[in-house]
Amino acid sequence: MTVDARANHDAPRQCIRIVPGRLPDIIDQAEQALLESDLGLYQRGSLIVRLGTVLITIAGGKEVAAQRIREVGEHALVEAMTAAADWERCDVRKRKWTGHVRQRGGICL
Repeated sequence: MTVDARANHDAPRQCIRIVPGRLPDIIDQAEQALLESDLGLYQRGSLIVRLGTVLITIAGGKEVAAQRIREVGEHALVEAMTAAADWERCDVRKRKWTGHVRQRGGICL
């Protein structure tokens, strides 16, 4: 199941504004949005994880599906953050806040 399929689209989402020099505040807001989003993400040590189904081999070489704790990768984390909150940055040419998405190193910010 994808993050979008589990997200409650009727619930109001936090708006996080990307402001230069405010990275600690932005990180705190993003963390809070993830906590409130109920997307099935958890912290295990220094990792962000989720439950996932994997095939494991049991006695006799038979494969069965089992639940495992899986680390959330960068792309999945970006997807979760965009499902948990609306992101805006200031467009100085238009002098207004806009929901702008830009690619940097293959990751949408």
